[in-house]
Amino acid sequence: MNLDQSIISSNKGINRESFSIFALYILVYGGYIKLFFPIVSTVVIGLQVAVMILSILLDNKVVIGNKKSVIVLSIMLISIVLMCLGFFYTSDVEIARNRLTIDLSTILYIIIIYIIASRLDVEKLNSLIQKFMRYNIILISLYFVLYIGIFISGLSVGGRLGDVVGNAIWLGRLCSEQIMLILISNNWKLSRVQKLLFILLSAICVFTGSKGPIVVVFVVLTLYFIKITSLSPKKIAITIMISLALLAVFYAISNASSTFIVNRFSLGTMMASGSGYRVSRYTYTIQAIPEHLVMGHGLGSWSKNYWASYGVTSSFNDYPHNILLELLYENGIVVTFIWLLSVFLVWRAFKIVSRERIYVLWLLLIMNVLFGFFSGSIIDGNRGIYYFFAICVALIPKLKKYDLLKEKV
Repeated sequence: MNLDQSIISSNKGINRESFSIFALYILVYGGYIKLFFPIVSTVVIGLQVAVMILSILLDNKVVIGNKKSVIVLSIMLISIVLMCLGFFYTSDVEIARNRLTIDLSTILYIIIIYIIASRLDVEKLNSLIQKFMRYNIILISLYFVLYIGIFISGLSVGGRLGDVVGNAIWLGRLCSEQIMLILISNNWKLSRVQKLLFILLSAICVFTGSKGPIVVVFVVLTLYFIKITSLSPKKIAITIMISLALLAVFYAISNASSTFIVNRFSLGTMMASGSGYRVSRYTYTIQAIPEHLVMGHGLGSWSKNYWASYGVTSSFNDYPHNILLELLYENGIVVTFIWLLSVFLVWRAFKIVSRERIYVLWLLLIMNVLFGFFSGSIIDGNRGIYYFFAICVALIPKLKKYDLLKEKV
């Protein structure tokens, strides 16, 4: 059955379950499509608007879900609204205006995604997960078909896979999500095709030169390892030995002569502290946070202030590449606490979701939160956090009446 047939039934009109899954995919992953294929950006935006409107019109009754799940969702929305208030005391109005538009549109997306997800049957989540995987594999394949020549020429001169067209980090993120989905949704029992996909996606992750996605995959698979095993002293010892072996391999790689490896994975590059490097960004941000600890420096203020410390006038939207540091710097400790509280309320559901199919979606949320500690801004570049948050908040309360505000096991 093709996509059109699965979405539209000749006798029953629109198949709501299939449409909801398709709508969620377009809303959650539409940003990747726009980044990989800029020429169709307008079409994707139009499609996102269309599915948002249709998702409301398809049901006369809007499902708001469990009241306490609405409270948890509201906590996250309040944190974003408070971020927007930073527009009124920022040092960079132009960037703040752009960020304000992004933040407000994200609030709308979160609400619509939550409404759509609330209608889903948790017993049929496998269909959603499988379709997400299928669509993403198609997306990655099309991307390679169109840009394979550019990729090869870029790698031949020591560049990053995808960097020539500016999408290396996003390609790394998407592939790391797929690695997790393939392994965990199939309980590590892979067919030959899935094994090949795993190898190819892992290779892509490495050649994008994006350290964040590689680290995140390792952390998430470790979480899964903890879930499926009882950590006896012997297993803990084996885990430590494997970790030390990986560190040894990493150290060896860091001393290799390859231009690509030296530029992306060497210890020297990671610890460099000149303007623009991660260490410099983190150091400046940590030192400046106490200056405005309660309210922060204002929406979108980091870029101008950071580069000004080096005597450079910045007119572009830059960020420290760490979501927690940026939250504290721009929005202060109060907003940061509210944001962390909303994430924590979903995080602690681990004990119950680990026994359910929704565990895979929960891990996608955790992956996107971890991505935020390596790249992207608070919302722009990290919208996956908020979209998967909305999905999880909508679905988790359906599991044995799990209470998001009061932990039950």
